[in-house]
Amino acid sequence: MVRLMNKYSFLLLLVFVTSCKTKKQYYINSDSFSSKKVYFSLKEGSSYQKVKKIGEHIGNSRDPNIYDVFRKSVEELSEEINIDLFYSPKYIFPNDSVISVMADIKNIDWVFINGTKAVMNVNIDYMLPDQNISIIGTNEYKVFLAGTKSGNLKNSLKDGHKQILSTLWE
Repeated sequence: MVRLMNKYSFLLLLVFVTSCKTKKQYYINSDSFSSKKVYFSLKEGSSYQKVKKIGEHIGNSRDPNIYDVFRKSVEELSEEINIDLFYSPKYIFPNDSVISVMADIKNIDWVFINGTKAVMNVNIDYMLPDQNISIIGTNEYKVFLAGTKSGNLKNSLKDGHKQILSTLWE
């Protein structure tokens, strides 16, 4: 009986280890931000975006409050990477100590693949004083029980924010 339990424990461990997702790594030079504050604002039309589901899925939930999820994504990322990131409901004009980033969410796709994997892609145009950059924020995960629109959107937005920070101020 103990031997049988050990086999099941090993199989369970093997399934757990192989199903874990590796995190994408972005290099963000925090020294570039040491004397600066980064303010993220969301363009007004972005709040009207709906989550488009693609592929077979079960259930439906209400669409998230885009402004609230965007704010949470900035706040959480600020804590994770230890850089002064802030959400501002209005555009903040840049100066020597302020970097302003206006984000415009173009569309949100939640793709379900073979019932075992789901990917949320958010197309974001980041507008800076001197340039515009289009980025796709992504959150990919294995489907075991369920995922929420808000939680996946927040993680996809954080991915987009990391990409913009890592590409601009190296």
